[in-house]
Amino acid sequence: MRLLHLIAALLVAAAIISFVLSALGFVLAGAFKLLPGVLLVLTIIFFAQGGHVDIRLPEKWKRK
Repeated sequence: MRLLHLIAALLVAAAIISFVLSALGFVLAGAFKLLPGVLLVLTIIFFAQGGHVDIRLPEKWKRK
């Protein structure tokens, strides 16, 4: 009887772990589907604000 309880507990634990991994996969798949839209919105915001990138290197990096 004790062995049956152990097997049942292991099956329940395996089912819970399987459900959690499945849910994580579903969330990641949804995030990857939304990624192009998010990048498009960020690009539009970047160019709407002028789209200028100003990179200033420290003076000590300049060659003599």
